[in-house]
Amino acid sequence: MTTNTTTNCNIDNSIDSQIEMHQHHHDDENTSLLSSLEDGSTNNNGPSNTRTQNQQHPPKRHSHSYHHSHNNNGCYGSDGRQQHYKSTRSNSRSPAPSTPNGSLSHQYRRLASPPFSIQRSIQLCAIAAILVLCSLAAGMFYGKYRPFVVDEQNPTIELQGMGKPSSLHAAYYEQPQTQSSTSTTTTSPSKYSHAQYFGFQIYTGGAPAFIPETHVATDDDASDIVVTTNSSSSSNSTIRFVPNPECKGMAYGEVVLETDPLLMCYLGHRDALHDVSQRMQIMRDAVETAYQQADHSNSTLKIFVAPEFYWRGRHAGAYEFVTLDRVFSGKCQGPICAILSGLESIVEDARFQDWFFLFGTIIATQKMPSENEYQHLFYNFAPLYKGFDPTQIDPGLPVGKRFLLPKRYVSDSDFLREPNLNKNVEFKQGWKELLGSQQNQPQQNDPLYVPHLRYDDHLFDEYKLALQDDAGYSMIEFDWLQIDGVTMTLEICFDHLKKTALNTYLGDMIKGRVTRIPSSSDEFGLQYIPIPIHQAQIGVVSSAGMTVNANSMALVENGTLFLQDGMTNASSFQYIDHEMWMTCDQAVQFEGGTEAVQRRAVVTNTDVNFLYQVLDPIQKVPVYSSSEWKAKLAKVFTTEQYAPHLVVHEPVTLHFPNYHS
Repeated sequence: MTTNTTTNCNIDNSIDSQIEMHQHHHDDENTSLLSSLEDGSTNNNGPSNTRTQNQQHPPKRHSHSYHHSHNNNGCYGSDGRQQHYKSTRSNSRSPAPSTPNGSLSHQYRRLASPPFSIQRSIQLCAIAAILVLCSLAAGMFYGKYRPFVVDEQNPTIELQGMGKPSSLHAAYYEQPQTQSSTSTTTTSPSKYSHAQYFGFQIYTGGAPAFIPETHVATDDDASDIVVTTNSSSSSNSTIRFVPNPECKGMAYGEVVLETDPLLMCYLGHRDALHDVSQRMQIMRDAVETAYQQADHSNSTLKIFVAPEFYWRGRHAGAYEFVTLDRVFSGKCQGPICAILSGLESIVEDARFQDWFFLFGTIIATQKMPSENEYQHLFYNFAPLYKGFDPTQIDPGLPVGKRFLLPKRYVSDSDFLREPNLNKNVEFKQGWKELLGSQQNQPQQNDPLYVPHLRYDDHLFDEYKLALQDDAGYSMIEFDWLQIDGVTMTLEICFDHLKKTALNTYLGDMIKGRVTRIPSSSDEFGLQYIPIPIHQAQIGVVSSAGMTVNANSMALVENGTLFLQDGMTNASSFQYIDHEMWMTCDQAVQFEGGTEAVQRRAVVTNTDVNFLYQVLDPIQKVPVYSSSEWKAKLAKVFTTEQYAPHLVVHEPVTLHFPNYHS
């Protein structure tokens, strides 16, 4: 499914028409010269400059009214189709000018009657020379330009003549003087020619505090807490809310959604290490399921992505630690250390040499002295790994195989807030009665409630060298990474909406390309390189409540962005938001739990269109059977949503532009 944008423009006064009118002008001059010869004129100043109304120069090119649009602004042409541009060659000629003698036969008779003098011979030779020069000039002019026509059937083929346009509204491009029409790809700088995506679809939001139970009201239900619905199936259909047993003993909080706020609770074991152990086993099972479905070619890079908030503890949805340096030194026994060591053991396997993993995100908190402005610092970061064979690379310090990606911006839905039971009048009384003595709001007993607007990722900068030297983890500071020649953008949820990767690229270009990003390869180890001019072959987003934002993409031609969300498990699709379209905002929107969107561009002399295609998965594979998945997830993930599964895509081709970065 593709969406393209169009432009309606009226293009007149083609260069062809100008050429022909220029030729007619010389014909008219020659006719005037012949007329002067008939009268025996001996004027040495050349042909007469007198012109009739039909002998004026072609009019100057003027502006035309047109609807300029491009896809990244969500604007479309009025007819909603791709427009074609082609000049109209005029076949009309200006009428021959009238002569003083009135008839052509009289002209020929008068021309032949006087004897030819040397002066007249010179004049005739001059006329012939002018005609030859005009013919040659017209041929060279037309040969230098050719029509530029967009092929509707294949709008992304490489377009010939992508030189400087003769004017803003001209339908011609200058003929290229170099081999600009060659293929846009060359010898690949990577050992990978394809990438295959595996999205781990598992619900990582909070558990609903109350679950509905639909029943038909009777006189015996007078004491029930009920809410009348607008169901068309029965006029007396009601919903009775009962406490979710998963939330018993947990802290309730409110999450801000696009619809009404919902009361939820964080799940997890009281013992944080037990909590991590169960989540780790689920992750192992998901990776093994993905491996069974993979293309095992060593020219295909396999990309496995889990959603945001996969690693979040029971206590206010975060795992606590004392100091960051102890976490990454391997000298602690806390939950953060257990997560990292467990993930390291998964990827240290020869089977995963051609795999790249983003294992969701870890929510961590560090207690600060009481005199500090904040009692706790919060971190939300993703551990990323390139698999390797431990017999070939020292697992003690695998340089260029371990990475940390910090999230920078806090979203409203990242943490539960104090529930406002008075906000929703319809449910107010029912919620209060259902909560009763169990009401346990985060602000009453949880000092970790509500962080500030940004995560405290500055501490990662302080420990950057120690993380790499002591634990082999490299920081991804600018949301860009290169793995074996494949350039990627990597963003966590709200950072994608804030365009962190794209803005880094644009800002770096303005500053003179001074930013350096990590580049890992088996051949050269870990290096730091400029952000490639061609942007990224692959974009990756790990989120919980986010969709692909077309305005945030920083991709090469036919590059692909993969997004893995931890809320909905709906199939992906794209649509046009007509309200946004009317304001020329980004009208192309995407929805779904696991999304794969490919982007390409069509550039004309009057328009730039971005075309998007949603790639459908080839299959969805359950991680567990229908009879066991609830037991596997119990206590750490809610079972009131959907069963965990893998969304598998077929390999996509990686495109490497034919110019140096």
